[in-house]
Amino acid sequence: MAIKFKDLNEIKTYIERARQETIDSIYHKHESLWKKFVVANDEYTIPFLAIDSVYSHFQDLFDTTHYDLIVGPPGSGKGVILITSTLLGYRVVLAADLSGANILDLYGSAERCQIPIAEDEMDDIDDDPIKRKMYKIGYDLTGKTTTH
Repeated sequence: MAIKFKDLNEIKTYIERARQETIDSIYHKHESLWKKFVVANDEYTIPFLAIDSVYSHFQDLFDTTHYDLIVGPPGSGKGVILITSTLLGYRVVLAADLSGANILDLYGSAERCQIPIAEDEMDDIDDDPIKRKMYKIGYDLTGKTTTH
């Protein structure tokens, strides 16, 4: 999908608007959007999801990252969280039932922390040693992935 601008002035307008943003204003925008899509029964879920989606835009600045595991019965909203993460996060890959080989391919070998993976239906993690290992070790400091 290509973004088209009317003219150079429109581009300058967006650059100026971006300069006015702070990490707090970005967080509050994410939080507002999460509240529209996810029903939470506690005070922690929405702020956590908002922080996480903002963090995804900066995760390549850190040597390590974290993994979120969302569990619940069918109809509890896990899928909505995955889809919203894909829409609000940066370069999030939405997938289902990935194999270890798929994860190796997605992680690639160029740079570390380049993509968050939003995976649904990962109940086979105990049956796929490469997948389990990839989620345990992820990237190393050189940006390479390894299963050795």
